[in-house]
Amino acid sequence: MVCEIDCAVLCCYPFKMLEVVEAASIFMTYFLIAISFLVVMSGIFASMFHIISFCRYVNGMINEIGELSNRVCRLEDIEARVAQLRQSQLSAADILNRLVVRKREREIYGYGAIRNENRSWHAGSEYEEESDDEDDDDYIYEQSEYDIEEYEEYEEDGESGKGDESDEGSDKENRGSHVC
Repeated sequence: MVCEIDCAVLCCYPFKMLEVVEAASIFMTYFLIAISFLVVMSGIFASMFHIISFCRYVNGMINEIGELSNRVCRLEDIEARVAQLRQSQLSAADILNRLVVRKREREIYGYGAIRNENRSWHAGSEYEEESDDEDDDDYIYEQSEYDIEEYEEYEEDGESGKGDESDEGSDKENRGSHVC
């Protein structure tokens, strides 16, 4: 049976074997290239995923920095307003202190008191209503029509007895409080 093998088959067998091995090696090469390509692509996709997540992280940090910058601007604005309020409070306290000092000085020296260049006080009149003038000029005030009508109504109420005593008292107080 062995004798029946054709000599031509035996002669071609090594060449066919080389073709099969060569084809297998080419297939394995392409297979390895394909696997390598898939590994590289998966690596690229993985790295792209990491790159995208890193970009999102950087974007979030930029947004947080913007929010912090806005907060800093608001805090600087609030600081400026607080400084303004502090300055106005100091001004108000200074004015209040001046008023308190003036009130005390008026109680001590009178309303017409003045200071000269040496900061010494010259006492004035004791009451505010008294004149600080040294001359005895008379001042004449004209009465308006409204004052005349009011005076006539007051006289009519007083003569007829219709006016209340409380109204008369308040009229007297109101007339006494007018400053000319």
